[in-house]
Amino acid sequence: KNYLYAACDDGLFRMDLNIKRDPVVFPFFVSTVTVNTNNCDPGTDEIVAHTGDIIHVKLKLLTFHLNPGHRYYYRMPQEQDHFIQTFDPDIRVVPKHSGKRTLEFYATTAEGYRTRIQTLQLDIRPYWYQTTLFKVILALLMFSLLNAMILWSIRRVKMNEKRKAERIKLKWALELSKWKSAINPHFIFNSLNTLQSLNSSQDFLNANRFLSRFSRILRKAIDFSDRMLIPLNEEIDFITNFLELERIKKEEGFDFAVHVDERIPKRCYFP
Repeated sequence: KNYLYAACDDGLFRMDLNIKRDPVVFPFFVSTVTVNTNNCDPGTDEIVAHTGDIIHVKLKLLTFHLNPGHRYYYRMPQEQDHFIQTFDPDIRVVPKHSGKRTLEFYATTAEGYRTRIQTLQLDIRPYWYQTTLFKVILALLMFSLLNAMILWSIRRVKMNEKRKAERIKLKWALELSKWKSAINPHFIFNSLNTLQSLNSSQDFLNANRFLSRFSRILRKAIDFSDRMLIPLNEEIDFITNFLELERIKKEEGFDFAVHVDERIPKRCYFP
């Protein structure tokens, strides 16, 4: 039989080399844990971190060799199916989702010995700006802001259109006022001269007809003075009265008739 003898303080120790023994298990553990810049105790039940934080884990593997070429493996089962291999004992993990998470580690030596799996329990919590409530509130605020901007833009367009319409209306009013001030005195002067001439010649019938037409024109002119648009039928009536006055002045020397194109709508307005 093959035996291995070893001397110690308690005496001589003999080991039977023919007996099959368990594989060698080297000490393997988590040395330090840092979340961003905050140190955490790796012996706690859970380490609290937030989504997007950098979790720095430093691993220790004790063997008989100073530079044995260890390999380290790690994964987060909730986010990864396979282990990630590295030669660096400093592991950096960034959790992408909130919730309960587990970090699993193990190492292998150059001789092929594998350590037991070490676990680290994590409680990943979202920051306040990563919560669903904050995202809903932010979406509502953005929607309200967008809605306010749209309403403000619509209101501004309507105000601009209203101002533009008011300017056009004022322009028309000034032009009509200018036109009336230029033509009314001349028209009235000529009409009064005609009426005086008819009375002087004792043509009272035509004088009464002329005065009736003339009064209608004045009444229409006063009625139209505060309106920008005039219906077609009233415009035709105004023109008819004016032409009747001219016909009386010319001693009925001409005849006239007003014809309206059928394509023109009845509810048509003129400035």
